[in-house]
Amino acid sequence: MSMSGGEGGPSAEQVFEVFTAYAQNEVRERQARRRVVAFLAGETLADFICENVVLAALVRGLANTEVTVIHAAEEPERAFIAGCNPYVEETMAVGSGEPFTALLDWFDAGMDAPVRCPEAAWAGRGLGAPDLLLVPGALGASPAHLAGLAEAPPTFRLPKGADDPSALIARGVGPEAWFAGIHGLDVETQCGLERAVQEQGGVVIPLDDAPLADRATVLTHARFVVGTDAALAAMASAFRVPSVFLGPAERRWPVWNREDILVGSRSLGPGDFGTLVGQLVASTAGCTGWRSPAEEVGVVPVDGIVPPPPVREAPLCQVWPV
Repeated sequence: MSMSGGEGGPSAEQVFEVFTAYAQNEVRERQARRRVVAFLAGETLADFICENVVLAALVRGLANTEVTVIHAAEEPERAFIAGCNPYVEETMAVGSGEPFTALLDWFDAGMDAPVRCPEAAWAGRGLGAPDLLLVPGALGASPAHLAGLAEAPPTFRLPKGADDPSALIARGVGPEAWFAGIHGLDVETQCGLERAVQEQGGVVIPLDDAPLADRATVLTHARFVVGTDAALAAMASAFRVPSVFLGPAERRWPVWNREDILVGSRSLGPGDFGTLVGQLVASTAGCTGWRSPAEEVGVVPVDGIVPPPPVREAPLCQVWPV
């Protein structure tokens, strides 16, 4: 029995058919492409890098997934960092005081929802109904303590066209020469490391005074990187350049790969420089010139993410001296 709507309106059967077609289309779209929206709010650049690495580790096993990162635009370096994350398709930077609100979610299910998302930029990108929404609390784990990350770490890549080697060439360091990047060191530590590196046949390149994008371009070619700047230490680790961090691990360890080293003190003794550099040279024996980009480590595909992510008690990076 067919039911007709009043005053020539659609019948119940017609309404049912429309809603069925709408639901089927929604299912097809979500099966074809899953959308992940991640809101990153790290207090420091090092925190923001770590959030990007954890995000990459969580989503890289998901097939047919599009990831959008939303972050504050207070520091321009954040856009560059997100641009180095190969698992992020697009970003939205929200400046303080701007007449725009980055919505975490918008509950407007159905094709005839009573209220629609008022932000055209948000709705136009299809962000009103994400399949997965990740907020800072879900990405707050230290990469060093996230189970499985150090075994198959995600690898940052420089944005297209950003790998400009002119800064190294200008310093007289050609592709055939290997070098160690250093950052945030006092004069005594820098001199000690320079002597140790020169004894091994390399040179030292300071990474302190330049925009983050320029420093990242240099450090990606380094044989290894040593210093006290947590953001640069984490950046090197994200590119899978052996990274040595001199200083205490506070909220997050800024290094996490097996070849990375955490030195609990900001100062090294006179006898430590040769030992540390010798260990780094031995562990990077295949790198005799500029470093090539690290190969991506494959991961087992997953169907979804179950929060919170599992963590390990003891990181796999080295704590020095043992």
